[in-house]
Amino acid sequence: MSSQKPFQSKIFVPSARAFRTLYMNIVGFKSDHIAVYDTIYHYWNVDYGYAFPPAYKIQLETGYGETHVRKLIGDLVKWDLIEVLSNPNGDNKTYNLIKPIEEESAFYRKFPDARAEGEARYAKAMGRASRPKRSKRTKKAAEDIPLKPLATPPTVPTYGVPTREDLDKVFAASAEESSLDELMSFL
Repeated sequence: MSSQKPFQSKIFVPSARAFRTLYMNIVGFKSDHIAVYDTIYHYWNVDYGYAFPPAYKIQLETGYGETHVRKLIGDLVKWDLIEVLSNPNGDNKTYNLIKPIEEESAFYRKFPDARAEGEARYAKAMGRASRPKRSKRTKKAAEDIPLKPLATPPTVPTYGVPTREDLDKVFAASAEESSLDELMSFL
């Protein structure tokens, strides 16, 4: 068994595992936030000590619109994952990345509501995992439902058009060899 990853990319942006194990428990935290954080991380300039990708690059690489990217960056600032700095030249904004909290106890001290959200998400996922597969649930449900006879529709005015009952009487009468005049009286 090989310990190699399935492929190696020329440019690979590592993503902090804490985003998926801890930060996902914050109400409102989505994979969209990870995409924006990782894109900014990709543009980190070691020589300058910050990242300064143009806004359109973040939008192009994440596939999100301008308003959504601005909201996501605002959330990342609120959760102390990035700092937005103004560029002295007045061009692009600059971003200082803050390392995500990876220690579970420190994370839940900073975000206490995330613990309850994480437990609720875990319980929901485990509930889904423990139930039978959909095909078995559907088959079981179909077996459990007793068949009901179709309801007879209420009588509706026919305005001279023979009803099903009238036709049944006609056919029953014809079986008894009634006269043609009697049969026509129904129609």
